[in-house]
Amino acid sequence: MPLRVWSYVGVAVSLLAFVYIVGFLGKMLVYGDTGDAVKRLQRLLNRNRFHTFKTALVVDGQFGPRTGSRVQDVKYWAGYARDTMRPVAGDHLLGLLGYPDLVRLSPEEKARRQKRLVKAREEAKKVPLRKHILAAAREDVGILEGPNNQVKYNLWWCDGRNDGGAYCVRAGSYWAKKGGCPHVKKGYRWQNTDHLLEDAKRGRNGVHLTSDPQAGNGFVIDWTGHSDPDHYGVVVDPTALALADVTAISTLYVPPLPDRETVLVMLQRLGFDS
Repeated sequence: MPLRVWSYVGVAVSLLAFVYIVGFLGKMLVYGDTGDAVKRLQRLLNRNRFHTFKTALVVDGQFGPRTGSRVQDVKYWAGYARDTMRPVAGDHLLGLLGYPDLVRLSPEEKARRQKRLVKAREEAKKVPLRKHILAAAREDVGILEGPNNQVKYNLWWCDGRNDGGAYCVRAGSYWAKKGGCPHVKKGYRWQNTDHLLEDAKRGRNGVHLTSDPQAGNGFVIDWTGHSDPDHYGVVVDPTALALADVTAISTLYVPPLPDRETVLVMLQRLGFDS
C-alpha cells in the first residue's frame, strides 16, 4: 500500500481514537459527577504535561473539590484565560490531556502559559506571601479568647470594639494582612468562610483553590458536619492534609479534626496569588 495511503489511515485511526476518548469521557464533567469518565479524567490530570504537582489525585471516580481544584490548576498552567478557569472539564481540556497531537493550545494560550512560567520563576526567587502569613500565625500560637469571643482579631476587625462574632476567618485575614496581602480589607474582606471560598472558587481578590497546597496556604473545612465549610486554618505541614489530623494553625484548640471521611470530602485548599 502506498505510503500516502498509510498516512491517511493513520490520521483516520487517530481521529477515531480522539472521538472515542472525548466521547467516553463526556463533553462536560462537573462537581458531583461520578464513574469511569471521572476516573479517566483523574488519570489524565495526574499525568498532565503542563505542571508537575507534588501530590497525585486519588483515582476514585468522584468529581469533588480536589478534582475541581486540580482542573483549575491545570487550566492555569495550560494558559487558559482567567474567565475560563472554572472547575469543569470540557472537550478542549479533555482533548489537550488525552490526545495532544490533535488538540493543541491556541497562540493566546501559549503566550499566557509562557508569561505564567516566567512569573513563577521570578516569584520562586522571592520569599512567598504564604511564608509571611505562616510566620504571622505562628506568633499568635497560644492566644486565648475572653468572654463573648473577645480576642484581638475581633477587636482589630471592629476598630477596638468586640462584636462577639466568630473570628477564625478574621484571624486568617489578620495574618494575611500582617504578612503583606494587599487584598485584605478590614471590616469587609474576609470575615466568613462563604465569602472567602466564593472568592477562591472564582479566582478573585488574590485567592484561588489549589490542589497542591504549601505551608502558609489556608484551608476551610466542615467542622460541624453540616456539609458547609465553617472553619478556617493555616497549613503548617501540607503532607498531612490527606490525613484526618491536619497539621495547621487555627483558632480552635480541640484536636483532631473531624473524622477522616468528612475532612477528605470537605477540605478546600486556598492559595494566595502572590
